[in-house]
Amino acid sequence: QHQQQQQQQQQQSIPSHPIIKDLSDAIKFLSQPLSLDGYNLNHVEYVISMYMGSMAQCRIHGKEINRLGGIDHLMTILYTLIGYWKLKEQSGKNASGSLEGSEQDTYELELQVANVILGALRDLSCGNALNRIQIGQYDYQIQSKETCGNDVPVVISTDISTSANARIYNGIRITSFFITRHAHQTWEEIPKAELKSMTNALGVARNITHSTPYNCKALHETGMTSVFIDRLLGKVQSADQNGNATLSLSFAKSHLGEIASCRSLPDSSKPWREACYRLAGTLINMAEKCRDAAIECAGDEDIIWILIDSWGGVKDWNALFDTGDLKKAIPVLHLGLFAVLTEKLRMEGEEGDCREQVMNEARLRVRSKNGHVDEIHSKRMLLDVIHGILENEKRRKLRAQERENSRKANR
Repeated sequence: QHQQQQQQQQQQSIPSHPIIKDLSDAIKFLSQPLSLDGYNLNHVEYVISMYMGSMAQCRIHGKEINRLGGIDHLMTILYTLIGYWKLKEQSGKNASGSLEGSEQDTYELELQVANVILGALRDLSCGNALNRIQIGQYDYQIQSKETCGNDVPVVISTDISTSANARIYNGIRITSFFITRHAHQTWEEIPKAELKSMTNALGVARNITHSTPYNCKALHETGMTSVFIDRLLGKVQSADQNGNATLSLSFAKSHLGEIASCRSLPDSSKPWREACYRLAGTLINMAEKCRDAAIECAGDEDIIWILIDSWGGVKDWNALFDTGDLKKAIPVLHLGLFAVLTEKLRMEGEEGDCREQVMNEARLRVRSKNGHVDEIHSKRMLLDVIHGILENEKRRKLRAQERENSRKANR
């Protein structure tokens, strides 16, 4: 009987949550100020998983979720979590490394909530232009008071931009936080749960940059193009003797040797392969709608090789130079990759009228090697590949137009 009384007292001490019957109730619950006790965090994660936890749910209800303010509430929860983590850092506690006991347990719950939110935002932004814009243009309204619910700072300093006054308060910076918080760590050093949050955030970045100029330009202006490039190249941040930030290479040698080790995506055995694939996809999307991003990508030959690899790569070198089956050579060219390749040729002075001559010379080089190409990724080889890709894309479009004209003529 005494034990029953204790159980009843414990049950009475647990705060009750409102009954959630539908999507409207769920979003109303998520609009409340976030409490970081474990019971509430578990319920927040449960509610998001139940109503926005799958691609199907986000596709069917994405428009309604946005109309009811769901996207803004999800972003606000992320903002609040970042605020708590920043407060811990200011007190000398690294949320991802130096916590113990109940604090570590709470942090893991917080990270689970962040992961499920990032997954929901990733799916909500897939195939929905209005949701992509809403995520990118989200702006936490800074009030005259210095704190919001639960004493979270209204503006939180961050180092994702070169600007000393950079603040996390909008959708672009909130998303970028989860991508940049491990800039000083190699892929192998990033904890599993936090690699998941980075991968989910990269999924958000890739989706919100699809055919959305505002988000592409905002990410570039925030300095994320160079962040994405450095991470793909295996560069991590460190500090010199004077405390100034520097970059150093962290990748290991591949079967082709060091020269080729950062010129393709990691193989499927690496847990960070999907993150790298989404990094490359984001850069390609940004390059399509932001010329400055395309120019920055075109300035690094290793990145061009990686972007070509992420797009599908060159499957048939002979076909690329008119000696094989074009359909097997390359997939349909993404407009963002087209922008990067075009900018590279412009930088090298090989654009426009000289392409036919360059292609003829490239064919001779390939035929002289009986269809074999160098394993060493030379600049000349890269430029030959770029010319081949662009020329074959031109031929593909002409053939498609011919088929369309023939179809119309036979009606």
